[in-house]
Amino acid sequence: HVKGKRVLVVTNTKVAPLYLDKVVDALTRGNSNVSVDSVVLPDGEKYKDM
Repeated sequence: HVKGKRVLVVTNTKVAPLYLDKVVDALTRGNSNVSVDSVVLPDGEKYKDM
């Protein structure tokens, strides 16, 4: 269940091809008011630090 109107999905180059479309579909299914953006980071531990 998504209460807000905007969602940011953060993923990496290994996971995105497998699951990003499915996650976006699940978040927007039945709720056209939800806007989903994504950030796809390179894979690796050095990219996990904000």
